[in-house]
Amino acid sequence: MMKSFRSAILLLVAVLVAGTAFAQGRGSGRIEGKVMNEAGQPLADVLIRAQKVDSPDEVAEAKSNQKGEWSLQRLTNGQWRVEFQHEGLEAEATTVEVIKNRAPELTVTMAKPDPMAFINDELKRAAALMQGGDLPAARAVYENLYEEFPQPFQFPFAIATTYAAEKNYDRALEYAKIASEKEPTSVDVKLLIAEIYMDSDRRAEARQILEVVDLKEVQDPVLFINAG
Repeated sequence: MMKSFRSAILLLVAVLVAGTAFAQGRGSGRIEGKVMNEAGQPLADVLIRAQKVDSPDEVAEAKSNQKGEWSLQRLTNGQWRVEFQHEGLEAEATTVEVIKNRAPELTVTMAKPDPMAFINDELKRAAALMQGGDLPAARAVYENLYEEFPQPFQFPFAIATTYAAEKNYDRALEYAKIASEKEPTSVDVKLLIAEIYMDSDRRAEARQILEVVDLKEVQDPVLFINAG
């Protein structure tokens, strides 16, 4: 009985070891190359991960050295998807084919993400959170954007709208005024401040703002009616 139990354990270990070896690749092929930044300087500590296209369990990983050089070894012949990741840089990916244990040397350039693409994605995420009623989560997105990009007035403006929706008028007014300092001519900001004053029962201050707003730029006259 004990002998059979030991045999079963040894068999299980053998299967696990074989599975791990297969997952890492058991061929003699390699993919190697160099990774650089936009200035042509070598990038260290880039994570390179390869996965075989027709056998997803076969993977290999490496990191680039100080010269930006890297090498993935023990690969089987066939197509491999190679991904490059580095904090603060746009991820890159390509597919290469290992033939007769060799593949063309890869030179990859990694760049910082397009800030506008990042901002647009984050704004879409915040809008979805707003529609779902999760105002604190939406505000957190706007706050992160404001911290990273402090110049545009739109981010404190958006933060103000979340506080206004929660009827936290003091905080809403605080951020609305920040937006106004950044963009004094914005009609949207003026109307938001007026609306905050109206909702917090400060009608005289709301009227004072609305009196200097160009009527041609106002699409919704509700504030003027309520302030009258």
